[in-house]
Amino acid sequence: MKAIIVEDNVNAANVIRSFISDYPQEIEIAATADTVDKAVEAIRAHRPNLLFLDIQLHHETVFDMFKKLDEEYLRETGIIFITAYQTADYLKQALRHSAIDYIVKPIDQDKLFEAIDAAISRIEKLDIMSRIARLEEAMRDVQTQLVKSRIPVNRVNGNIDLVDSNAILFIDSEDKISRIHLQDDIISTTKPLKHYEDLLGDHSSFVRISKQAILNIRFLKSFDSKTKMAFLRNGMKLLVSRRRTKYLLDAIQA
Repeated sequence: MKAIIVEDNVNAANVIRSFISDYPQEIEIAATADTVDKAVEAIRAHRPNLLFLDIQLHHETVFDMFKKLDEEYLRETGIIFITAYQTADYLKQALRHSAIDYIVKPIDQDKLFEAIDAAISRIEKLDIMSRIARLEEAMRDVQTQLVKSRIPVNRVNGNIDLVDSNAILFIDSEDKISRIHLQDDIISTTKPLKHYEDLLGDHSSFVRISKQAILNIRFLKSFDSKTKMAFLRNGMKLLVSRRRTKYLLDAIQA
């Protein structure tokens, strides 16, 4: 846990630092600053989790600092105001900037610890929510990819299936009929092999290995360069034309 103290009174800054050193959880004081500009520079350099902020800094207020900082960073940071002022205006501004607490000088260590507890609790909750959000985003990406990976297959009987391209072992053709080989099924389709070659053009795992076949190299177990035979994981084998051998080797080594 990293923190920065923004305080223009050296004695007050030392008291805060001393109290923080007694806190049960280790908190590193990355820097101290006594002006808004120095505070902004230090915060940008260290990206602390906690900010201990005096409100009045010489001729300016710490609220000027927030205008210069990234809003997303501030939302994920514990902000604790420490000040000698108790005016309603300052309090409203402190709350508007998502303060964890508003501590009036002279500082009471117990109240400071309570404020730190609240700040850390909020940060940890935000971290969990952030991880959940990232997981949800990843799941949406996976679902999107699953949708994109489905291709329409026109069966000979007139039905149209949506087939997951990742489940296709290979596609071959014979007598104007293409056959899509899945692990547990073979679908005969009225579309020519060239149609599926174009349809699967964005999928780097599919390679045209001959005039009669397109192979999904995800299911390739080995390739014998002498016999030009491709051996699949399910025990099947396909002949690779001499002209298409280079394309298969390039795909395997990519």
